[in-house]
Amino acid sequence: MTFKLPWMEASEYAELNNKIKILIEEEPGLEVEVTVRGMVPLFQRTLVAAMNSMTTSYAMAFFYKYYDGLITWKCENRFN
Repeated sequence: MTFKLPWMEASEYAELNNKIKILIEEEPGLEVEVTVRGMVPLFQRTLVAAMNSMTTSYAMAFFYKYYDGLITWKCENRFN
């Protein structure tokens, strides 16, 4: 089967993928294995991984900068 999909947010493709798999696999009388292939799932996985990586990087940078400044401030005030 081939589906032509409109442009959507990357996370929406995963949800749609799961819904299609469930619909096809639960069809009575069918014993099929559903594999989603092509550029859309590849693009979706790449974008989700990039967004997760960016979120982690920004959080780590924020907390490092915040706690590093806090530690430096406490140390400077302690010795003055």
